[in-house]
Amino acid sequence: MPALPWKQSAMADPEAGYLAVATELVLRRYRDIPAFLRLSRRIGQQVEGSGGAIGFAMQAHLRERRFRTVSVWRDQAAMLGFLRSEPHRSAMGTQSGFAPTATCRWEVTGATLPPVWEAVESRLAAAAR
Repeated sequence: MPALPWKQSAMADPEAGYLAVATELVLRRYRDIPAFLRLSRRIGQQVEGSGGAIGFAMQAHLRERRFRTVSVWRDQAAMLGFLRSEPHRSAMGTQSGFAPTATCRWEVTGATLPPVWEAVESRLAAAAR
């Protein structure tokens, strides 16, 4: 399973609270994987340059065409600014060959970063029910 390991965009204060966001996306067709990975790279660059991101990571389960992301944001306003900016905005508008299956948000502290994938997966599973 290819993964984009946790990439820290900003220093986190161990005592401060932050917003964590996780998504699970399933591609409709295998042939959509290369385009999705290219788009993911561009969105990763967008996260890094957003100013409000603390960090992010992605897991790829290629056989199932399933991708999971987790990102941590300074606050909801920073995360919403990212969602409304390019290339993320256009990617979500066209659905780019994938169907979001679950999204969840929760509060974390800087001391708990980076998020543990098992915990992220548990939250996504609960959100999908």
